[in-house]
Amino acid sequence: MHLQSGYPYSLVKYGLPNDYPKLGSDLRTTVTVIGGGISGALAAHALVQAGIDCIVLDARTAGLGSTVASTSLLQYEIDVPLTRLIKQIGRSGAERAYRLCAASIGELEAISRRLPGVPFDMKPSLYLASYKKDLPLIEAEHKARRRMGLDVLLWDADTVKHTIGLDAPGAIYSRAGAQTDAYLLTHALHRYNLKKGAQVYDRTLVTDIRTHKKGAVLTTAGGYTVQTKKIIVATGYESLQYIREKVVELRSTYAVASEHRETATAWYENCLI
Repeated sequence: MHLQSGYPYSLVKYGLPNDYPKLGSDLRTTVTVIGGGISGALAAHALVQAGIDCIVLDARTAGLGSTVASTSLLQYEIDVPLTRLIKQIGRSGAERAYRLCAASIGELEAISRRLPGVPFDMKPSLYLASYKKDLPLIEAEHKARRRMGLDVLLWDADTVKHTIGLDAPGAIYSRAGAQTDAYLLTHALHRYNLKKGAQVYDRTLVTDIRTHKKGAVLTTAGGYTVQTKKIIVATGYESLQYIREKVVELRSTYAVASEHRETATAWYENCLI
């Protein structure tokens, strides 16, 4: 599966901030995290903070999967709008999901502040309606988000045009948002976790997982084993190989980075869009 192509911006700018060994012996641990990208690094960080010993294994060079191609825009919106999610799982569960996503931005800021060299900027966010037919959704979303306590404003077409210079029939302006660099944050987390006792191995492909009553035994392509009580799968899109049911349909997305351009209208509060 090709998670990226071309030259990811963060890799070009920062190269390899850290290197990690391949697994070269049999090991035993409490928790094994499969995947050394941003999700795996954050999972390992939570474990070491709780005093739980763990090992991180990545088939690639750490961070060079989907993490290095991430836009690193932190917005609390998930793939399903709040109003639609309420219909699917009920108001309590839907609002809890959105509330947790919004709270996680502040938690990530707190983590990043403790790690040297990681850029992290709190920014507002703009959720645009692409067409007039999207306005009812935008209006309903604004109402639902306000009802659950999120700090949002409803912008009409004139406000969008005069504030940020874009042609859109409407938008939701949110106070909660941020931007970081997931690739740098990943390596900073690994460095922190290593100092706290975690172990990180990349270029170490897990080829077999055999479970038993007390845990599991992982076998790598190099023939080494890891005996573990628990497994956390943090391999992003590639986690589908561990799920028997077809629960998603993958589609291609694109992220493009460019040089900064001066425009006639100033970028309002440097917000995310």
